[in-house]
Amino acid sequence: MIRALAMALAVWIGLIAIVLAARHEGPAPSKPAVTDPTRNTDLARCRAIGEGAAHDPACKAAWSKARARFFGRDAS
Repeated sequence: MIRALAMALAVWIGLIAIVLAARHEGPAPSKPAVTDPTRNTDLARCRAIGEGAAHDPACKAAWSKARARFFGRDAS
């Protein structure tokens, strides 16, 4: 009898813990800061060119800067 009550109590505590964990909301995702509007237009232009962008020096430079920013290196 006591064993059954202990098991029932453990189940209730487990259910309460699951409900409380499910109700916890994480922080809202932050939006990336866009500091240079020209980089978006350069990359958009390269996307629009298609396969020809692989031979375009301006696109190669834009991609190089984008990679540098992504990996945290100096983007200049």
